[in-house]
Amino acid sequence: MATHSLSIDRPDGKRLEAVHNFLRAVPEKDAKEILTVMLHNGPGESRDGPDGIFLRIEAMLLHEGYDSLRFDYAAQGADFTFADACADLVTVYAWAQGQGYTHIVLITSGFAVVPALLSPHDSLAGLIALWPVFDPPLFYEDHLEELDKAREDNKDETLTYAGQTFGAAFLNELRMTDLTAELSACRVPVSILQGAKDERVSTAHLDLARAFLRAPRIEITLFEGGRHGLKTPKERENLLYHLLRFIEKTNA
Repeated sequence: MATHSLSIDRPDGKRLEAVHNFLRAVPEKDAKEILTVMLHNGPGESRDGPDGIFLRIEAMLLHEGYDSLRFDYAAQGADFTFADACADLVTVYAWAQGQGYTHIVLITSGFAVVPALLSPHDSLAGLIALWPVFDPPLFYEDHLEELDKAREDNKDETLTYAGQTFGAAFLNELRMTDLTAELSACRVPVSILQGAKDERVSTAHLDLARAFLRAPRIEITLFEGGRHGLKTPKERENLLYHLLRFIEKTNA
């Protein structure tokens, strides 16, 4: 059992800083090796996840015998884009295969579900989406449209919302990204976990998933009264329980 901080180089020279937790250095020959990869929300967040949730997930997974990887995107803050995050994820898939992992389970927070859907891979075995932004234009309309108009009027390069700094390129991606085709093409089990009273990511985003997702298994868990991030101890405990059960089914 070990924890290893490492750098993963992209083909274009950019670098991902990551933490790899694993039980043994070399996977057994012909074993079904699962790696859980955690993707944080993007600008303004780190590989620890919102309020450190990825640290708790990491500890639980290692205790239960599952290796994990969490990383910081190569581009942060105003430089973050979905396109760049997709390049990061493709690099992580290649690194994982080089380490002997045959099955990847992604755990995404918020915006991170977008690169997860835009970058499918043969090794992807399951997707766990925490409070997912399935409908980026809806998020833009709900929270950013007025701020973006003010940004353009002031000729500002960035805007700040809820502690996150968004650049013009990312704001344009939010306006233009339609995930209906990617949802329809998804062929791995999906688990969605969100608070029923999420004030940041409306549960209306789930309408798109319900309408277009064609995954072989879909689990949608709404926590009654839960706010964004499911931050109470009981909510976090239940989140970890559902997450682990989903991974165990994927590993069966």
